[in-house]
Amino acid sequence: MEHTDAGIELSDEQLRAVMAEERYVRVIAGAGTGKTETLVSRIIHLIKDRGVPQERVVAFTYTERAAAEMLFRVYERTGGGGINAGSIGKMFVGTIHSFCFNELKKRFGYDSYTPMDEGLENAVLMRFLEGRYDVENFKKVISIFYEEMLDRKELKRVHPEVMGLIEEYEEYMEEKRLIDFPRMLSIYHSKLKEGYRPEIEHLLVDEFQDINRLQFEIIRLIGKSCSVFVVGDPRQTIYRWRCSDPSLINEFERAFPGTATYYLTRNRRSVPEIVRLANSIDEAYLSSPRESMLRPVREERGTVSTFSGYEAEIAETIEKSVKGGGARYSDFAVLYRSVKGNASGLITEFRRRDIPFVIFGNSAIFSMPEMEAIRTVYKWFVDASRQGGDPPEKEIGILSERFGRPAEVISADLARAREKFRRTSGTALDAFSQAYKMVYAAIGIKGLDSTKAEDHGLLLAMASFSKMVGDFEQSVSLGGRNGHWKTYVRGLLRYLSDSESERIYGISADENRVRDAVTVSTIHSAKGLEWNVVFLPDIDKLRSRPSRPVLSKDLYDHWRYSGGGVEHYNLAYVAVTRARDTVMFVRNRIFGGGKNSSEIRVHGSKASPRKYSIFDATSISDYYVCPHHYYLGSVCGFVQGTDRMKGFGESVHRVLKAVASAANRDRLTRGQVRKIVEREVHLPYATPEDVRRVRQDVEEKVMGVLDYLKSAHVQSTEDGMMHLSLGTSILRGRTDLLVRPDSESIEVIDYKSNLSGDGDDMKRYSMQLAVYRKMLEGQGMIVRSVKVLNLRDGKLHNLDAGPKIDKELEKCIAGMSAGEFRGRPCAFCGECEYRDICRFTDTDMRKKG
Repeated sequence: MEHTDAGIELSDEQLRAVMAEERYVRVIAGAGTGKTETLVSRIIHLIKDRGVPQERVVAFTYTERAAAEMLFRVYERTGGGGINAGSIGKMFVGTIHSFCFNELKKRFGYDSYTPMDEGLENAVLMRFLEGRYDVENFKKVISIFYEEMLDRKELKRVHPEVMGLIEEYEEYMEEKRLIDFPRMLSIYHSKLKEGYRPEIEHLLVDEFQDINRLQFEIIRLIGKSCSVFVVGDPRQTIYRWRCSDPSLINEFERAFPGTATYYLTRNRRSVPEIVRLANSIDEAYLSSPRESMLRPVREERGTVSTFSGYEAEIAETIEKSVKGGGARYSDFAVLYRSVKGNASGLITEFRRRDIPFVIFGNSAIFSMPEMEAIRTVYKWFVDASRQGGDPPEKEIGILSERFGRPAEVISADLARAREKFRRTSGTALDAFSQAYKMVYAAIGIKGLDSTKAEDHGLLLAMASFSKMVGDFEQSVSLGGRNGHWKTYVRGLLRYLSDSESERIYGISADENRVRDAVTVSTIHSAKGLEWNVVFLPDIDKLRSRPSRPVLSKDLYDHWRYSGGGVEHYNLAYVAVTRARDTVMFVRNRIFGGGKNSSEIRVHGSKASPRKYSIFDATSISDYYVCPHHYYLGSVCGFVQGTDRMKGFGESVHRVLKAVASAANRDRLTRGQVRKIVEREVHLPYATPEDVRRVRQDVEEKVMGVLDYLKSAHVQSTEDGMMHLSLGTSILRGRTDLLVRPDSESIEVIDYKSNLSGDGDDMKRYSMQLAVYRKMLEGQGMIVRSVKVLNLRDGKLHNLDAGPKIDKELEKCIAGMSAGEFRGRPCAFCGECEYRDICRFTDTDMRKKG
């Protein structure tokens, strides 16, 4: 195989797997053996050497972070390598959930459904169950029911009340057009069983050891009409509690006769001492086949030792290593099974010594004392049952120290804000989101500097808490609010205190791994990452307490879910193999290298910046208007608040697509347009009266442009995720657009309900359409013009899509890649959702604007 990527060489093991001719291939890839590079090379081999159309290649990854990393490498490797890098954009790389939901939207009419992440699902379940069943246990029941593919009749026989709740919940989700991840896969699996097959020639699956039974069956059915190439490592199975079943990697060859198995054993990441440690854990507890044992490639000496110190000694060791000039803070990680309850002393010590650090992992935000304080203060703030009283004194002291504002000033500002909130509480759909912004403003969020690692980490944690609030707010706003305000407040207070809710909200590695700082993380969140030096405190406490069965043990393998078995040894294996040069066990009695030492070895410390950045195409215009708004919303994830009209734009888009398609076939009557509008307009947070009014308005607007849609032969492009390489960045987005084609080119038609035509408005849309045009051109289309159709008056507006806006697009991408997020004065500031928490609103920037 010809290598076109500078400096990349495949081992013989990797090359054999990449070039495999068999239809079904299973690769057992040990830690640090280059499984991602093997998958990337396989993709390039299929497209370049075998001539497989790139849209017929699909790669499933376990996380979106892993998908982004794979895309990075594909684009790096295809530059100048005989493949048009832009053409890679039609290939799907992402999670199996993303793939299945895309298919359901494109083929089976689910494009008006809202997918629920774990946080929103938890909040919706709390509202739905209303105390009839424990939320955490019901979530487990749902996962087991769908992902273990339990028989409905058998579950109804054994647990009739549980099956009744599941059926009621399914009806509730259908009514609200919601869909959770397990049901998403279950519905798609049913379509496959009915005979549907996606147009795929080659399916690649990463982290195969972490799939569940339902995912396995989806892969098996897809594999009846295509080749399947899977990569996994049973030693790194750490998600059994999420229904993952490591036995399926062994079942693969029974499901796919003629399977060829390849082993990747040459570990390039770690020094020999760490490789020997990993193998010793494997031999003693995991019993892998001899042919899968790791073999070190590196020859430098490393360190594996037991470190007797506590938090102060860990911090001192890191500080000395960095100040001695041989290391960077980003070379170090401290990994726990659970950050909350374990890392607070370390965090305090890091702050005392001014050591920059970042935290990620579920529940991680509440390991920070200021976040616990914020939770307590917020609950006091919204609790209408407390008619008076000052803010909680202890928590105000913590916030005063962290935000650098006098305690009495914070207390006074909070009291004034609380009084204002009480006068308006319950009148706005987004009242709880307004409350978090008022609390944040009062405690001094505007004093945080996002360019500093610790402040950036705190902003991420505060944004995560805002999502916790926002998820509950959305759950009680479905269909418009019709309950009593005090009832909502009581529900919110319970939700904020719920241990299952707390577990969900954290900081992901892709959000917070951007600075020169020590990483504090859970082992689960660290999977797939690596550092030069890894500290492992109390690793002999990895074993979790076995959980109780939530259904009859006759129905499913409870032992696998319970935390029993060898999963704590899998965690230890994953933890030690994150290290390149040094593993430091802290207070360890089981594993270790014998000697008690604080010696640190770091070979070749470097910042290791990514060559590529991936951005959502829709976020470019946001950055164009204000980089700091983009930072607060897209980088941190601060919730804006529940909007009664959420879903309006997507609804109009679906209506226009359907109308344009039908108008090109037949002459539509008003009655036919009305049926389309009733089917496609869905506003999840609007009242029935609001929905009726909006549908009438949309019907009138569509009738006003119906003749144009037919006479211009307007069509829609195929809905799908596309990626486009622009310099050192990748744009990712959907190009589900209306276009007016001729024999050689297309005219892109965007649409707005009411285009004001002022300068800022037109600038925003010009940038949005410039991105669309770039992505379409990346697919080989010729775009002759871009226009906006104003639905209010039926007029078309020409937008500047020439070199000038292209240069602005280049500036935006360069600024986003460089992390330049300074606020920009514009007319939008007065209407900005983040004006109360933006640190630039109190400067003289707006005056200068």
